Order: sequence, then structure tokens, then C-alpha cells
Amino acid sequence: MNERWIAADFGNTRLKLLVHDDLEIIYYGENWLLELEAFFKEGDKVYYSSVKDFRLKEAKKLLKDHVEFVNAVHDLQREKILKYKHIKGIGHDRLFGLLGAADQYGFPVITIDSGTATTINVANHNGICLGGAIMPGLSTQLKSLNLATEGLSKIHKLIFKGNACGEDTAEAMSIGIIRGTVGAVKEIIAKIVYEEFKGEFPSIVITGGNAKIIYIELYEWNKDIKYDEALVLHGINKMINDLSK
Repeated sequence: MNERWIAADFGNTRLKLLVHDDLEIIYYGENWLLELEAFFKEGDKVYYSSVKDFRLKEAKKLLKDHVEFVNAVHDLQREKILKYKHIKGIGHDRLFGLLGAADQYGFPVITIDSGTATTINVANHNGICLGGAIMPGLSTQLKSLNLATEGLSKIHKLIFKGNACGEDTAEAMSIGIIRGTVGAVKEIIAKIVYEEFKGEFPSIVITGGNAKIIYIELYEWNKDIKYDEALVLHGINKMINDLSK
């Protein structure tokens, strides 16, 4: 029986799985556990990072008889490449993202994770995590407007054509959320570059469920920005490979 090592990222809205270079994405819907069961094989070993623990518990319960789950965070604490223990409360997905970016592009590095929250994460030339910034993600901002306002239209999907002025309320809300987030990300990164890197841009990598739309806008500002859909998983794989040597 051949053992497969699988990197798993239990996010807020979806589960991402990486086997070698093959990425699988499972959204948390009615049938997500059926999709999960069909994906795994007897003897698989899963190294996971999780911000959605009840989804992780469901997966463990379903697969407990033939799949081994390993908390990748425990091994991350032994990882010597990225130094982070002085940063209080930093999410493990943010750390694995930094590790994945550094493995591909070296230190220093800035990552942007555009999901339920939008996070900006930084590590310097010596592999020391400097922390970063957290703001509401695109979908979170949209939900907030839907819940907190009576005069605005209730919309469930962002509508963005690249323009600066919306011709109706739904489009105006979308533009405000997307361009507002892009502007905030640019401002924060510019300040980080000035304070920490003497004005020289390090490698910048963006990931996350809403990353593509943000990436398109940020690319116009800095054409060296990279997009990596599986950045957190690449960080987990980096750690697994280092520990297996």
C-alpha cells in the first residue's frame, strides 16, 4: 500500500487539498463530505492547517478508520526557517503562507491572503515574521452592508467591470468594496516597504478565494506581484519535506 502525503487547508468556506502539484478544492456544501470521501484512499496521511475546526472534526470522524490526520502546526513549531513565536495570536494559515512564499521566492516576502478576512503578512531578510495587518474580506464587507443598511439594495454577489463609478447601487457597492480593499492593501504595503525595507519592494504573493479580482487590480500597481492559489499548501509541503530529510 502506497502512502500519500496530502497537505490540507481547512478554510472558512472551502477545503483545499494538495497532492504533489495537484490541487483539489472542495466547497462546504451539502455534499462536501461525499466529495471528501471519494477523494481519499486507504493509508493517506494528511498534514493539515485549520481555521474551521468543526469541518476538520467532521472530516476526521468520516475518515478515521483509513486516513491519518497530523496537525501540521505542531511540526511548524519545530520549523527553523520562519521565526514567529514572538508574534502573538498569528493564524497558522498566515504562517504557512509566508513559508510557502519564502520557499519559492526567498526572504524578504509579503503575502496577501484575500478570503473571509484580508490579511497582509510580512517576513524580513532574516526569516523573522514581523506580523502584518487584518481587515474584513470582500464577502465579509458585503454581508456587513447587507445586514447594517436599510436603504441599500441587498446583493449577494459582487459586480465589478473595472470601472470607477457604478451605474446602480449594487455596482457602486461592489466598486466601493473592491477598490476600497485594493487601496487599503496598497497603502499598508507601501508603509511596510518604507518602514521595514528602506523603500525596496520584497517579493509579494497573493492567495485566497477572492485573490484573483484583487490581483488584477494590484498588478496594475506593481507588475512583480505573484498569484498562487495554493500558497498555504505549498508552505505545509515545504515543512513536510524539511522534516522528512
